[in-house]
Amino acid sequence: VLPVVQGSGLQSWRFTAITIGEQRTRTRTTLIGESRFRPDSIGNLGPAWGPLPRTNQNCHFSLRSNRHGDTFSEQPPGCTRKMIKIAVTGGAGSGKSTACECFRQLGAHVIDLDALAREAVRSGSPTLKAVIEHFTGEGIVASDGTLDRRKLRRIITRDAEARKNLETLIHPEIFRLFQKKLAAIEARFPDAFVVVEVPLLIELGLQDQFDVVVLIDTRPGLQKSRLVERNGCSSEEAQALLDIQMPLEEKRPYADYIVENLGPIDQMKSAIGKIYKKIQQSCQKGLTA
Repeated sequence: VLPVVQGSGLQSWRFTAITIGEQRTRTRTTLIGESRFRPDSIGNLGPAWGPLPRTNQNCHFSLRSNRHGDTFSEQPPGCTRKMIKIAVTGGAGSGKSTACECFRQLGAHVIDLDALAREAVRSGSPTLKAVIEHFTGEGIVASDGTLDRRKLRRIITRDAEARKNLETLIHPEIFRLFQKKLAAIEARFPDAFVVVEVPLLIELGLQDQFDVVVLIDTRPGLQKSRLVERNGCSSEEAQALLDIQMPLEEKRPYADYIVENLGPIDQMKSAIGKIYKKIQQSCQKGLTA
């Protein structure tokens, strides 16, 4: 993304957009400093989601600078590349998991924060106990003692305060599990490309904790139909979930790469392949500069 200051408080963003195999440049103009997300979509995270630890303070790469120059920077002579963190974000039903699987097939390590969220509230966990205690009387416990995620989803889609409270309860544990997985990958593969599926990346202000941000975009109608098929929910429930999320259009200025997921999976693979190759080339470019 290349910001171009135009004056009068306006800023134009150019980003790489791929519509399933087709690459082009678009321009978007926004007010500098304008709010790009809904305040009620943000949970009270406390200190848990602080800055991620740098993999090597003496050998730091940042593709944030790619927004201004298409290369990594700040590496001293003779430095070898260290771990690169790539965030994949988007809305519910946009195709984030499919994109991450494409990255995995290309050799990247993948961490799914949705999967970690399920692990955080596994049967018998302290986090599950805290969630059940907070939502006592809401019937969110299934007959086998696990969390009834569908009932809980219904609650948080109609009650913003309940959604914030839930995030406050589970996000610290999700972050702990994430840090543990990240550290384990770095210990074995210090120069790994790590792709992290982060649904609420922009809403939680985490985009600057990653070297690259990839947005998976799609049409709202496709999101809705995918949610109905995937979750077995009604059209109304799917729409209620989409209504509380930050619109995909508002996430575009924060992305380094945008994939418009409108076609079959083989075309998604092609688009992700191009992005992965571009990131690898940028790493090499930074090392040889």
